[in-house]
Amino acid sequence: VWEAVVEIPRGQPREFKFAVVRKGGDVEWEGFGNGAKNREVTAEETDGTITFDCEFGRHCKIPKRTTVAPAPAAKQTQQWAPSGPSAQQVQQQQQQQQRDREAQRQLEAQQEQELRAAQQQQRDEEEANALAAQQQQQEQEQQAQLEQQRANQAAIAQQREEQVRRKNELEEELRKQQAQLDQQREIRDQLEKQAAEQAQFEKQQYDKEQDLLRQEHQQQKQKHTPPSTIAVRGGQQSGGELSTKVSFRIKCNTDPGECVGVCGSVEGIGMWDAKKALMLKTTKIDYPHWSGEVSMKLSEVGDTLRYKYIVKGANGACRWEDAIADRLVQKDKGSAGALSSDIVTFVDDGEYNRLQRVCTYFREAVSPAAASAAASSAAAAAPPPPQGDGAC
Repeated sequence: VWEAVVEIPRGQPREFKFAVVRKGGDVEWEGFGNGAKNREVTAEETDGTITFDCEFGRHCKIPKRTTVAPAPAAKQTQQWAPSGPSAQQVQQQQQQQQRDREAQRQLEAQQEQELRAAQQQQRDEEEANALAAQQQQQEQEQQAQLEQQRANQAAIAQQREEQVRRKNELEEELRKQQAQLDQQREIRDQLEKQAAEQAQFEKQQYDKEQDLLRQEHQQQKQKHTPPSTIAVRGGQQSGGELSTKVSFRIKCNTDPGECVGVCGSVEGIGMWDAKKALMLKTTKIDYPHWSGEVSMKLSEVGDTLRYKYIVKGANGACRWEDAIADRLVQKDKGSAGALSSDIVTFVDDGEYNRLQRVCTYFREAVSPAAASAAASSAAAAAPPPPQGDGAC
């Protein structure tokens, strides 16, 4: 620590610098990094003793000033004339400097404490700001979550509404389907009722036909007419070989241009060759019933006649009965039974492709006029065909 006391008269320059004189006479002036060239004493510091407690090359802190009595007027005329202070003055100055340094240290401690307090306050403020920003961010996130939840709830509500709407549509569709089913059941019931009525009507017609045939048969028996005087439909063919006749009848609904035939195990009905089948006929009155008669050799018939009905189209295509087995007519062991030489066997096979023979019956030889009258009376109540007479 280097000390010096300099008296500066009024009106003299108030700038100064410290310098170090090295060995050899070199002088090192202090310099400042902030661009300042000299130290300066302000105008307010011209009276009294000013203590500069400085470090070489660095600006000193706030100087301390001690006011003293002004110097004698005579000394004011001297320029930079050093005065020799007394020992008491030197001691006072040293004590004053010691007090100034102590005050300076207290001030520095106070300033440092204030600085620390300010820094702590700044840190507290920063932490408070950070906490506030964090809270704000959390609030924003919570708000975003709430909005997302509201959006999800709205979507769920919309889905529920869509499900309810779809459910109502399905229920309405089910109701419509149920109504259609009920309507179809009613139509089916009506059709079944009509079919039952038609079956009953056909049965009644068949019963009438049977009664008519029985009456005719009884009349023929009562006459006791020898066979030679009756127009026999069975009997012998040329060459002396015995033969018999079979009359076929079937109910079959056809499309325009189609016709019905019978094909079976003997030559008279094609020998199972559809091209050689016996083609049946119908009329506007008989339709949908088809009928035809054929003469066949008893030697070909044997004990059983086998056959099926076929439907031929206008283009020649043939459709067989495929839902049933072969139809059969067994030969009667008696001399006046089915498939006998003097008997015409009448076969009513019911409906096409159904193995349900309504009647298989036979009778003694009759005249063609009586057979025609019986067939006409049996078919009088049948409904008309859709078009044409159905003959092939």
